[in-house]
Amino acid sequence: MKAICKVGDIFEIPLKDERKAFGQFLFLSKKGPIIQIFDLVSKRSIAVDEIITKGLLFPPVITGLYAALKDGIWKVVDNVPVINFVHPLFVSTLWNEKTGEAGIWFLWDGQKDNRIGSFLPEKYRSLEFLVVWNPKDIERRIETREVPYPYGDLIKKNRFTPRAKPG
Repeated sequence: MKAICKVGDIFEIPLKDERKAFGQFLFLSKKGPIIQIFDLVSKRSIAVDEIITKGLLFPPVITGLYAALKDGIWKVVDNVPVINFVHPLFVSTLWNEKTGEAGIWFLWDGQKDNRIGSFLPEKYRSLEFLVVWNPKDIERRIETREVPYPYGDLIKKNRFTPRAKPG
């Protein structure tokens, strides 16, 4: 059976209005595939040489890459070797869903969770939240340029405002 993708694969992500974004499979971690999304959205086809010179739209994230490719939602367009990969750090917390308060914060280095404490220091607030992103949430994040609820609020404020449940 042929592999769905391999490290280094550059893939195209369709967006609204016939636009597309581009990402790259960086590493298969214990939690899932780590990808990066380039800061490039276009209606036209883009040469891979141009794609890989762009900066990143946001730090690397973990996502359901295999499902997106297998289902044909995203498509591999090329492969560029990943050189000198350094596993990104991710933050996570145990939170109270009723109050929205963050509890104990952790820093995940790819091997283990390291306890930070009950408050997330400023130096870690630019890190990604340790979650496996649904590919549709990645697409929404590219389009809106916002971190989906509740993760952005948790990182910025050590709390989030719980949304009312449909009645």
